Amino acid sequence: MPRKKKSFDYNDTFPTRLRNLINENKDVTQDKVAEIVGVTRQTVGNWCSGDSSPDAAALCKIADIFDVSIDWLMRENAPQKINATLAAICDYTNLNEKAINIISSDEVFADFINHLMESEYAILIAESLNAANELITNARDALCGETSIKTPVETLYEGFRLNRFEAINEFTLFVNNRYKKAESEYRRHYLEMGKKLMPCIAMTKSDCITLDSEDENYGKHNEAQQ
Repeated sequence: MPRKKKSFDYNDTFPTRLRNLINENKDVTQDKVAEIVGVTRQTVGNWCSGDSSPDAAALCKIADIFDVSIDWLMRENAPQKINATLAAICDYTNLNEKAINIISSDEVFADFINHLMESEYAILIAESLNAANELITNARDALCGETSIKTPVETLYEGFRLNRFEAINEFTLFVNNRYKKAESEYRRHYLEMGKKLMPCIAMTKSDCITLDSEDENYGKHNEAQQ
């Protein structure tokens, strides 16, 4: 029987994740995976090394064994668990599941990202980064002799650096702007709190003065009796 054509390399997503899953789950060995899927241990070993790849039926069984999504087994930025909403977010943002979870679990960070995406800075940052990426790609192709672009590599690289600087500068401006707004909001918030607390503080101070006076008079009364 001819050997199945190699589909992966050792460091590709599927063999890497399959190795990690087996290493992280002490109860699930290559022998166990082979038994459940219905293949030999050598076949599982070939999947782990990237020498061969499973068919669709075997891939479904592997996903079930480790309770992960097939998409995650095959793609770098796919969500690990079967979650249609998270998968859509990963596709839309091109962020992986870990990054999405960090953003969504931190309320302050999520608020920051939301404000960034809603601002004009996000468009400027994206445009600068896209331009920088295009220029560095052209520079790489020029160095490898794979492009007909006549622009000198040094010029392309300088353009890359300028666009990258623009992206960093726009992000810095956004951060500074948010800081000023937050500072202003907190200052106003504490001033409002102060206005509400001042009457209470004044009343408490007045009560203290009254009590001090009463204590002083009471002391004098005791001295007179003695």
